[in-house]
Amino acid sequence: MKRLEKIGLFAGGGELPLVFGDEVRKGGTKVVAFAANGITSKDLDGHVDKIYWLELTETAKLPFIFLSERLKNFVMLGKIPKTILFKKDLSRSKEISSVLSDAKDHLDDNLMREIANKAKKFGINFLNPADFLQNLLPEKGVLTKRKPTRDELQDIEFGRKIAAAIGNLDIGQAVAVKNKDVVAVEALEGTDEMIKRAGKLAGNGVVFVKMIKPKQDPRFDMPTVGVTTIDSLIEAKAAVLAIEAGKTFFVNKNEAVKRADSHGISIVAI
Repeated sequence: MKRLEKIGLFAGGGELPLVFGDEVRKGGTKVVAFAANGITSKDLDGHVDKIYWLELTETAKLPFIFLSERLKNFVMLGKIPKTILFKKDLSRSKEISSVLSDAKDHLDDNLMREIANKAKKFGINFLNPADFLQNLLPEKGVLTKRKPTRDELQDIEFGRKIAAAIGNLDIGQAVAVKNKDVVAVEALEGTDEMIKRAGKLAGNGVVFVKMIKPKQDPRFDMPTVGVTTIDSLIEAKAAVLAIEAGKTFFVNKNEAVKRADSHGISIVAI
C-alpha cells in the first residue's frame, strides 16, 4: 500500500488503537485520532500525533474537523460496548439517529454497513486496518507449548461450525464448547464476559473458538484477542483458545502466550 501522509483513527477501547498508532507512525504517516470519552484509553494520547476527545453524541462536529485536518482516509479500531444502545441516550446525535433508523436492523454488520454508506457520501474512505497490522495476524499453527488433545481438536472443529453458524446470523464471533456441546455463544456482552460465563456454566476444560463472521466487512470489528482474553480464560479454567489464522488480531502476543503457558492453556490458529 502507498504510504499515506495522514490517516484518521476512530478509536474505541482496548490496546489495539494504541498499537495501530505506533505501527503506522513508524512508516511516517501522521495519525489523527477521534476518541470517545469514557471508552477510549487515556494512554492513546502518547501513540498518535493529534487527538480529539468527544462524546459519542458530538458527531455533528466531525465533518468540520475532517475538513480542517484534510482527512479522507480512516480506520476504525477498538471496542465500543454495544450496551450503549440501551443504556445511553443517543438521540441528541442526528447522525447516529439516522444510522439507527435507516439500518436494516441493529446487528453489528448492518450497523457498520450503514455507517460506511453514509460516510461515503461525505467522501470518507474506510480502510482495512489489517493492511497496516500484518504482524498481528498469526499464521496457522499451535502458538503455545501445549498442543490440543485429540478430544480438544474435535471440540475445536465442532466449535468452528457453530461459530460459522452464529456468524452467519450476525450474533457474534465466538463460541464456547465442551464435549461437543454448546456452552455459550458471544452476543452483546463481548468475548471476555462470555468466557467467564461459560466457565461458571461448564467448569474447567472449556474450548473457545473465535472467528471472523462469514459475511463480515473486514474493515470493521476484526476478531481481536490479547492479554485480557487470556486472563478471562485463566479465570474460567479454560483448556483451549482457537482463533482464525490470518484474520484475528493478536495484541501483545508474547505476553499472552506466556500467561497461557503458565496455566496449561493451548492457543491454536486454525
